[in-house]
Amino acid sequence: MTVARRSSDEPSALPSTFDPNVHTIIGIDPGRNGGIAIIQGNGVKAWPMPTQAWNGHFILDIRQFANLTHTFQTRRHRLAFVEKAGARAGNSAQSMFSFGSSWGAIVSALSYNAVLTEVAVGKHGWQAALLPGVVGRDNLKAASVAFCRRHYPHVNLIPPRCREPHDGMADALCIATWGLHSLRGTLDQFSHNPTPKTIKRAPGKRA
Repeated sequence: MTVARRSSDEPSALPSTFDPNVHTIIGIDPGRNGGIAIIQGNGVKAWPMPTQAWNGHFILDIRQFANLTHTFQTRRHRLAFVEKAGARAGNSAQSMFSFGSSWGAIVSALSYNAVLTEVAVGKHGWQAALLPGVVGRDNLKAASVAFCRRHYPHVNLIPPRCREPHDGMADALCIATWGLHSLRGTLDQFSHNPTPKTIKRAPGKRA
């Protein structure tokens, strides 16, 4: 199976047999505190991005990530939407290099597991479509959690040993949702999403 690589906010051409209603959609927020989500028919799941300790820091656990994505193996096509975030003010060159390394490793692992991949889903694209009118990083993170709780109330966004929802898991599920409805051509249904413009977040959310 080939791997589709794009750099826009529009899904590329897919195999004629791909049906977003029955095949597997994967959403990935590739940051260290990111997440992974899948939508397959009526089944929806989300996980925090697997990490491991290394030299006093936490980095992507690529082996665990690869094993997790391998469990998505089915006879159905699988399409992953991976967020491609740009440099942000205040980020060090080292942190951006680390992010870029993790992003490349994620895309490679998906390719190894024969997952069709949209490798450049723009952050502003899915946020503008699903969370219209919300501004500010903290507000957007809280809004993505609220969106998932509203549309996927059965999905547990609180990882083990945590007390607060994991916004990386929520972002991943939003990315998968954006991908699914982009393919269906039904993103307009979220244009009047009842999401407040200012949301207070609970401190210390992430593990």
